[in-house]
Amino acid sequence: MADHKLDRNRDHIVDGYNLLHALGVVRRGMPQKAFELAREEFLAELGRAWTGPGHLLVCLDGHVNPVVSSIHGGQVRSRNFETRYSNSQTADDLILELVATAVAPANLVIVSGDNGITVEARRRGCAIAGCVEWYASLTESGGEASANRVVEVPEKPDSALPGSRELEKLWAQDVERQQEEVEHRADEIRR
Repeated sequence: MADHKLDRNRDHIVDGYNLLHALGVVRRGMPQKAFELAREEFLAELGRAWTGPGHLLVCLDGHVNPVVSSIHGGQVRSRNFETRYSNSQTADDLILELVATAVAPANLVIVSGDNGITVEARRRGCAIAGCVEWYASLTESGGEASANRVVEVPEKPDSALPGSRELEKLWAQDVERQQEEVEHRADEIRR
């Protein structure tokens, strides 16, 4: 994993629910009202932590307010921070569409742990940041300098060896273990 000096000066597109789940802010089976409250509180916190000068766009599945959704698909929360709901498509598809239509994808940082998003974004020249690491760098007490770090998410290794399905199974177990470690670190960050 490599650090890059590009965080707040570049535009960021965040896979919103991927970030919320990775940090343990929301979880499957949560009551709807608790889920919505946790999401909104977290987005408010994220807006306070993000100071730009780049633009932060958090993409979320669905919609919240039909009037807002039909006009814009999201909400401008501050000069440099916006949320956008995907309406009839998935947030993943919205992110991939934004990456595909970007004039300068090399100026984008995509924050997600979703392999489908990160592989395509990387292929198009975007920087990729892991959710937990990105959020930690954004909120560390080290201030502006620490928030200028983006930790690259490694690509899934390709295997041309015979028995590659067995290797993929082993790789999947490793990913599960790493996810548990990430969730543990997220818990520590929140404390």
